Amino acid sequence: MSHIVDLCFNISGESIPVDHGYFLFSAISNILPEFHDSSSIKLAPIRGLYAGDGLLKVQQESKLVLRLPADEIHKALSLGGKTLDVAAHRLRVGLPNTRAILPSDTIYSHFVTTRHGDNKERFIAEISRQIGELEYPCKTTVISRKTISIHGKQIVGYSMEIRGLSPADSIRIQEHGLGGRHKMACGFFTPRG
Repeated sequence: MSHIVDLCFNISGESIPVDHGYFLFSAISNILPEFHDSSSIKLAPIRGLYAGDGLLKVQQESKLVLRLPADEIHKALSLGGKTLDVAAHRLRVGLPNTRAILPSDTIYSHFVTTRHGDNKERFIAEISRQIGELEYPCKTTVISRKTISIHGKQIVGYSMEIRGLSPADSIRIQEHGLGGRHKMACGFFTPRG
């Protein structure tokens, strides 16, 4: 099995919606149809500076990040040089580089959703089940309730932190993610430091 890595593309543009996961998924799928059907590729939310009116200002350090098996990198390289239409906001994609997934005893995800995300207790039970299945001894903290829009429907989820991880467990959770909709920037964990 191939190692999982982050393929990081430089990007430029003015702004994108704060709630951009579904729109970014759609824009990438228009260029890479195999991305739409892939179960092995995950998408990170793009980071930027909040500009008001539900928009993020794209900054020099903003990146488009795909997490995927190293032997599938070739499938995504054609994104370089393309322009993505992210809810009528143009995002130019530059050259990529790869980045290893780094272990950390504390990891964070901006948005995690499950089938029953609108019910916090059921959400916590489902995340606990997923972590329990993988036998990760750790402490999860639900930080705040959030919503995203997919096909005009509001999806409820939560930002969350996981602490007390061994290096191997940290890598495994980052590689697999938690919850669903990983291609729409959900359940994507990174070191928190």
